[in-house]
Amino acid sequence: MDEKATTQKPQVKSVLFCDEAILDVRTSRMSLINLLFDLPLRHTGQLYPKVCLVLAMTAGHGGGRLDVTLSNPSGDQVGRAHQDVAFQSPLQVLCQVFAFSNIMLSEFGDYTATVTWQGDLLEQASFRVFNPHKEKDN
Repeated sequence: MDEKATTQKPQVKSVLFCDEAILDVRTSRMSLINLLFDLPLRHTGQLYPKVCLVLAMTAGHGGGRLDVTLSNPSGDQVGRAHQDVAFQSPLQVLCQVFAFSNIMLSEFGDYTATVTWQGDLLEQASFRVFNPHKEKDN
């Protein structure tokens, strides 16, 4: 039987970038530290210690592989991760965290995460790296 036929691609409910995602094992609640939408830098060529992508999904059925690539504004890959996930019910909400360490911020612009499920595009999201001093002058 075809594996794709026994699974249903999930729907993405939210995608957020942050510095850290902490799961409280006692309550099963997650805390996101320093949400990341825009990142002001004076100059490029800096390593950013950690970027987490937090992905909440529902309406999936069965198991599958999530792949995430993080690309700089030129389209060069600066991070890659994957996880195997399984939905017990289409009503279940799964929250997955992908952590990328020491990301080279080589240029200003949008850094884009592309998420695929079993090789099919699921979602794209980005955060912006900018020079606040240059944008003040405009």
